Amino acid sequence: MSDEWIKGYHPQWTNDREQAIKALQTFASAWVGAKIEKTYVGSFTEYDSWYEDFPVILVIGGKQYEICWNKTDALSITEDQIGIENWDAPEERVVIRVDALPELERAVGHTIIGVELGESEMNRAAIINSVNLILEDGYLTIFNNLDENGVSSEPNSGAAAQSPHRRLTVEVLEPKM
Repeated sequence: MSDEWIKGYHPQWTNDREQAIKALQTFASAWVGAKIEKTYVGSFTEYDSWYEDFPVILVIGGKQYEICWNKTDALSITEDQIGIENWDAPEERVVIRVDALPELERAVGHTIIGVELGESEMNRAAIINSVNLILEDGYLTIFNNLDENGVSSEPNSGAAAQSPHRRLTVEVLEPKM
């Protein structure tokens, strides 16, 4: 997947556990204690179906975050890179829909109380496979569904959930003054 497949979007891919935890720590400091206000996904206009390759976009505490999985274990989390209001769809085939999936709609209005990085095994190697947002009364998990995004209300969901897995708690860093 080219890094220019969405205008203005420059994913920061990592498949390294420590780099993913470090990135999540930075974002978790803004997420924990804040509410999920809106969610967005891409949708194919022709089939009116979810475009799973498009980043899952969350508005948390007034800021927009794009979470996307690629390949079997590549994660990117970016902030405010995709223009929702002035979306320039390639050939008008993809539109952005708000709160379009049941799991995302259920998370709207709920406060994030913790963040986890999910990990599973593939060919005896540990791979990162999910971002688990612990809500005041449940979960919102954005997981790697084998080279596309998946969402669930359960931690460590999706294709990799069949293998042994761990949930690594991401420590919230104190904001730097």
